[in-house]
Amino acid sequence: MRSAIVLDESMGQGLLANAACCILSGLFNEETEVLGPQIEGADCTFIPITKIPILILKKGDKDFLELFERAKKII
Repeated sequence: MRSAIVLDESMGQGLLANAACCILSGLFNEETEVLGPQIEGADCTFIPITKIPILILKKGDKDFLELFERAKKII
């Protein structure tokens, strides 16, 4: 499985991180093969993280549709 998230860097750092986390948690929530175990903290339980690498890229000056078409050629 290959995965990448492309975000518009005009958003602030906090919004970029939050957007990536929200997208990933929705994409992989039910995919038990790619999720690791829950992480137990001192006073809380963290949701599982993925076992696969996920690229998080900035959009740059490219149009999202152009990036999508280029990605289809690679996969």
